Amino acid sequence: MSAQLLSIEGLQVKIEGTIDLSRSMLTSEENIQQSLNHTGRLATEAALQYLDTDGSAIEIAGEVMRTKGKQPKAYQTPYGEVVVLRHVYQRSGGGKTYWGATRKSGIRQSSVKSTKKSRMP
Repeated sequence: MSAQLLSIEGLQVKIEGTIDLSRSMLTSEENIQQSLNHTGRLATEAALQYLDTDGSAIEIAGEVMRTKGKQPKAYQTPYGEVVVLRHVYQRSGGGKTYWGATRKSGIRQSSVKSTKKSRMP
């Protein structure tokens, strides 16, 4: 069982998958589910990367924010967790960080968890 991202052209993602069948229907169904979940994770990663900004400065609430570079972020999806590198923004004086595509993507912050580990002071 495998899925492979073949291409991204404009707004279309082409993914190819292979599913192992079995003499056991239960095993076949499990293989189908695993392959479709892998395909869903690949498509979701592509969609999240498409929504990301190009790293140019953005304005949020009247303040200019600059990218801190691409940082990993884990997303919980119906197909399992995906980790995507995306531009994170912050004002020059520090403070709260923003993902540039949050507003246009419809992703709620509560559905996102960071891959960074907390440090004890």
